[in-house]
Amino acid sequence: MTEIKRFETYFVNGYIVRDDKVILFDTGALFEPGQLPGVLEHMGVTPEEIEYIVISHAHYDHCMLAKAWKELTGAKIICHEKTAEALRDGNAKGRFAYGPKCH
Repeated sequence: MTEIKRFETYFVNGYIVRDDKVILFDTGALFEPGQLPGVLEHMGVTPEEIEYIVISHAHYDHCMLAKAWKELTGAKIICHEKTAEALRDGNAKGRFAYGPKCH
């Protein structure tokens, strides 16, 4: 049975989806990366369990922590090609998502 748990990063929701695999859906924003292990612990998930990070779109509140989550989990990021471009160049239309401009 699929289990979905919601977490909040201030005004943004992210989700952990657990079935055959564990997926992080949207990364949230405005957390310090050091807080992410505690989010997972609270949800009963270890970083190693997360296989995929799905980014719905390139607004900073949905992808700002992509780099931090990827570094923590080693998970593969799945997203639209335009979102991937924004994540790679760190621009996300000025919404600093991933790469050199990431905080």
